[in-house]
Amino acid sequence: MKKGTAHKSMSRKQLLGAAVRLSRGNRGGLIGMIRNVEYGDRKKHQRIYLDGLKRYKNKGVRITIDGVECPEKEWEKIFEMGEDGGFYMGDYVGAEQGCLKEIRFDKVYLSDPPKEKKDKDS
Repeated sequence: MKKGTAHKSMSRKQLLGAAVRLSRGNRGGLIGMIRNVEYGDRKKHQRIYLDGLKRYKNKGVRITIDGVECPEKEWEKIFEMGEDGGFYMGDYVGAEQGCLKEIRFDKVYLSDPPKEKKDKDS
């Protein structure tokens, strides 16, 4: 197998398993894993991941971020960590045995999310 082509020869089940491990990995989920990769490699891995999401979308799998089906150009935000410590975690929703219906990305926090600031006039 040539270097850099492992994702192309993986079965659908293996690819899904890898995606699940990426999103649910060590405490930081996908972000935690990517933080440990060199910047150039990080961008490469992000592109491979996003290409995989496109393939799923083209096969009819819904991709949602915060409950909204976003255009592909907005998908990169799943790799960002907010100032509030929040990051996106993927949830893979199956329809039937072995079939993927939807991939949801929702913002999660390692602790309680920050409280809304109150207006001074209140």
